[in-house]
Amino acid sequence: MVVGGELDGDPPHAVDGRPGVRQKILDADDQTALMLQSIRHHRAMFAAIADRDGLTASRLARESLYAYYADHVSPADRKILADLVRECGGRLPA
Repeated sequence: MVVGGELDGDPPHAVDGRPGVRQKILDADDQTALMLQSIRHHRAMFAAIADRDGLTASRLARESLYAYYADHVSPADRKILADLVRECGGRLPA
């Protein structure tokens, strides 16, 4: 539960009045494609965990967190997220 955030039932909102993650999904041109992309990502992450490939699982998790939340945090926090992605050999979205 995130106090004041999207996970506690509050309206979808984020930093500087930008829409939250929930709203990003609702506003997607193709919600099904976005959902399928998320499912593929989770399958890859769980496969890495099952294969005991911690580095790949970590990279996938960090890339996903950045992709979903970078637009919803302060510039300073965005830099921290970016550094965490790069730390494990991940790539930032274009």
